[in-house]
Amino acid sequence: MPDGVDRSAAHAPLIEAVLAEFSRFATAAQQRAFQEWKRRSVSLTHLGVLMALRAEGPLSMGRLAEQLDVSVASATGIVERMERLGLVSRERGEDDRRVVVVKPTQGGRLIIEELGAQRTDAVRRLLNELDARELGSLLVGIRALGEARERIGTNDPPDAGERGKPA
Repeated sequence: MPDGVDRSAAHAPLIEAVLAEFSRFATAAQQRAFQEWKRRSVSLTHLGVLMALRAEGPLSMGRLAEQLDVSVASATGIVERMERLGLVSRERGEDDRRVVVVKPTQGGRLIIEELGAQRTDAVRRLLNELDARELGSLLVGIRALGEARERIGTNDPPDAGERGKPA
């Protein structure tokens, strides 16, 4: 804490309430998105692969398997199905021809772009329902989250296993 005061006990009920609201909000949005992608024959696993490729760039099959927490054989099967859907391509590594590198295709990149656009549109519709005071308060809160993220020294939110550990 900036002022050296441990506020965790006092904040606990508020933190739990905020987490519950985030969870409720995210669950409904994820369910709608999942139904849309399922209709297109794109699974959550496929979306996970596309998001990993978006975040890290082309990945070797071994690294992708690590990201998905599956065996290389399972990752190969996933990538083969995604190739048939036109979402990814496999190429030999430039430095080591034995390495197979997975890259998103234009079709895979379009899916991620569409997902982002749909999320932005959904949030915009919600924000349009707020008045100026509510929007201002939300902006203050979001900026506070960004500052807290900078204080703990990461651009990623801590995962469930990190909660409760000192920053």
